[in-house]
Amino acid sequence: MAAIVVSIFAVVKFTEGAWLVVMLFPLLVAALIRLNREYRREVAALGALAPRLSTEPTRSRHLVLVFVDAVDLSTLRALRYARGLRPSDVRAVHFVLGQTRAERLARRWDRLHTGSVTLELIECRDRRLGRATLKLIGREIADQHSEVTVLLPRRVYPPLARRLLRDRTADHIAQQVSRIPNAVATIVPFDVRPVLARHTAIPSDRTGPDQAAAVDSDVPGPASRKRAAMAGGEPTSDPIGPVTPIDRLTGRGGIVTVVGRVHALDLTSDSGGGDVLVCDIVDDTGHVRAYFYRRHSLPGVHPEAHLRVRGRLTPATPPNSPSP
Repeated sequence: MAAIVVSIFAVVKFTEGAWLVVMLFPLLVAALIRLNREYRREVAALGALAPRLSTEPTRSRHLVLVFVDAVDLSTLRALRYARGLRPSDVRAVHFVLGQTRAERLARRWDRLHTGSVTLELIECRDRRLGRATLKLIGREIADQHSEVTVLLPRRVYPPLARRLLRDRTADHIAQQVSRIPNAVATIVPFDVRPVLARHTAIPSDRTGPDQAAAVDSDVPGPASRKRAAMAGGEPTSDPIGPVTPIDRLTGRGGIVTVVGRVHALDLTSDSGGGDVLVCDIVDDTGHVRAYFYRRHSLPGVHPEAHLRVRGRLTPATPPNSPSP
């Protein structure tokens, strides 16, 4: 039918431009037939391998590698996603392309990383990240009992800026990993637009009920003296309210002040998609969890720092709305 229509069109309108259709028609038909053949080959190959792969035994060890280029919100989101996979082990990896930058990143990681995830620095002198990735995964799956998942954090920009700002390194690494048996690469996208909007709307020097006064552990001050006094079990007076030992926190809805050491940090989100910085605080009597809404970081707040927090006491489960 298509050939008949084209033939009539070519005869009637040949001198008015139909000659171009006569030239392109065979080429387009041949190209579409070839494309269809490639699709059929792909479907046949994938279908033939499916029964054999479905019977392969499950690997006993699942290692998740989070590739780190910078310690920022996108990396923390990837770490949270990695823990949600329930792997046997989670490791953060940075390929060293410049020694000075790597040392700076390692210091920032020591201050801000959450949980027990360690940052592994791997030399990449030839700057061939794909090759370095293959060597790393090859070492991990050499025991024939391990499978590896590589998480690649990637920032997502508006469509106009995407072509200029997007780095295709993650796509290249994912393509290399996809060729390795028992290994998979997942790109974890992070949209920077909501963060930029909130950062512009909320000044950095804003104070309010979700802002805490933090004292670094290396700086002597009132927080260190209060922590020592809390060992006796008596509340200590403070300009922002009496300090209560954590084991004496009872009830709900009241405003309390606690002083302790930061045990761990995590990043989550509330029901509206806003950032929530979660801070585990311990003193000599117990453990409490503080939620800072609309914050993804706080100056001076890092693991092992001494922190003084005043807020509203709530049940053990985190609230779903950004209330104080």
